[in-house]
Amino acid sequence: MQNQLSKAEKFFIDKNMHLTVKQLAKELNIKASLVKYYLEEKEKEKEKVPDLFQRDKHNSTVMTAAQSSLGDELVQNGSVISEKHKNSIYVPNPDKSSK
Repeated sequence: MQNQLSKAEKFFIDKNMHLTVKQLAKELNIKASLVKYYLEEKEKEKEKVPDLFQRDKHNSTVMTAAQSSLGDELVQNGSVISEKHKNSIYVPNPDKSSK
């Protein structure tokens, strides 16, 4: 038995979250403790990173208010705009009024 999960095993676990730890371990022929550890670490990682993007009822990815605010702040500071993409960002002209 191994002490680390391969990418394929992690993928299998991620795609079969409906199974129990014991069922996953049996399917993969690995220790249940490895599966449990992977799931716990994944949960810890999930807690660290806020959900900045979510999926709507049509399974489209949508930006949350937190991501929008963060993006606006970074753009205003100029910290995320590379020279290559600087001309690709549209900034509405506040001088022109819409009819």
